[in-house]
Amino acid sequence: MRMEEKNGNIFLYDFNEIEAYKIACKVEKDGLGIYNYFLRKVKDASLQDMFTFLSKQEEEHYKYFRKRLDELLKDKNASETNKLDQIISLLDVKIFPSYSEVVEKANKIKDEKELLNLAINVENKSINFYTACLGNEKEENVKKELKKIITEETKHKLLLEGSIK
Repeated sequence: MRMEEKNGNIFLYDFNEIEAYKIACKVEKDGLGIYNYFLRKVKDASLQDMFTFLSKQEEEHYKYFRKRLDELLKDKNASETNKLDQIISLLDVKIFPSYSEVVEKANKIKDEKELLNLAINVENKSINFYTACLGNEKEENVKKELKKIITEETKHKLLLEGSIK
């Protein structure tokens, strides 16, 4: 699978479900870590509640993608899996900010509004990635689940945007 970002949209070429699920697992696991980090950084109780909710949602999404990935990997050998891990780490750096990059940016932020904008950016990347996956998915049950997750990620973005106001 090849990914590229143009004008905020993510395009997938040579779609491979296993690679997509590996990336999705990484995105959700990083999202969980990011929201837990933001939770410790904010002082406002309502923002703490929101980041707690968002981290639980990311954990649910991770579990879904991990389960789906495990189903797809059950017939693959270890060397194929390791090769995919290497590919994912290269793709990931180009499209999604890494956990450490987000934390580095967050450490420089003094204003909670800027922190929320950083979180919105992370959600936008997730939405765009899952939307690209949806366009390449063939199985109806997986499409249904991707639509559900896109809807939830969109709600996360709206929740974050509403917290800015």
